[in-house]
Amino acid sequence: MLYYSIIPGEVIFNEEDEEVVGTKETDLIEVEVNGITMLVKQTEVDAGEIVKVISSNPKDYLNLNYQPGNVVQFTPEFSM
Repeated sequence: MLYYSIIPGEVIFNEEDEEVVGTKETDLIEVEVNGITMLVKQTEVDAGEIVKVISSNPKDYLNLNYQPGNVVQFTPEFSM
């Protein structure tokens, strides 16, 4: 499908991405749990709901404990 418009594609398709995830990109934090990096929507100080797994290892995506929607515990890190 081709879409011809003077409106930049980022403006048009950005809203669809937010609806699919259900949250804005700024609400997500990147954490590492057991060596697996993931984007998490923080629900508590030390816990959050997995939104996306970021890994080059295919086995990480097959791990049922780290599927999107699951809640994980992590240690918060504060940077100054």
